[in-house]
Formats: sequence, structure tokens, C-alpha cells
Amino acid sequence: MAQGAKKFKAQRSGAKKQHPNKQKGPKKGGRIIAPKKAQVVQQQKLKKGLEVAIRNKIEQEVTQRASSWSKVWKGKETQERPVLEPAPSRTTYLSWMYSGLVPFRPGSHQV
Repeated sequence: MAQGAKKFKAQRSGAKKQHPNKQKGPKKGGRIIAPKKAQVVQQQKLKKGLEVAIRNKIEQEVTQRASSWSKVWKGKETQERPVLEPAPSRTTYLSWMYSGLVPFRPGSHQV
């Protein structure tokens, strides 16, 4: 085993500190310069409120339409569907055709 304590390098006080990485370039999002007039502030609040109300109304209509469509599709799934029989394979069809059960054979029809 190693003897003695580990030696650490002396740290300089305040010489080099890691700065957090900052994003370079423009930041995301719209930039709004606050207006100085109270009337403009009031207009912006009204405009923002109308935008939010319109967006909420559209979302509500879309969800309502989607839920009504899901009810329609669920109703179709619960209805009884006709059971389709699998198509006969080629060998069974040929054996059936040549067994004489077919009412029409090429060349044997009456004119």
C-alpha cells in the first residue's frame, strides 16, 4: 500500500474560475418593447386577451369534433359485421369445378 497522504496542487484564489456556458446568438421568443403610453398598454392587453380567447375557442371546437368522431367510430365497431368466409383455395375450386357441380362449363352451354 502507498504510504503517506496524497499531495494536491495548490489552487490560485480567484485566478481562473469556470464561467457557466451562455447561449450564443439571439434568444428565442418575441421581443416586446414596453410602450410608454397607458392607452397603448390597454390596447395590447385587449389584443392579447382576444387572441387567447380565440385560441381557446378553436381548441374547444377541435376537441369537440374529435370526441364526436370517436363516438361515431365506436358505434360502428360495436355493430355486427358480416362474417366473411375464406375464399376456397385453387385445389378445392378445381375439384369442385370438375366434380360436375358447376352449372356452366365452357363448351357445354346450350345456345
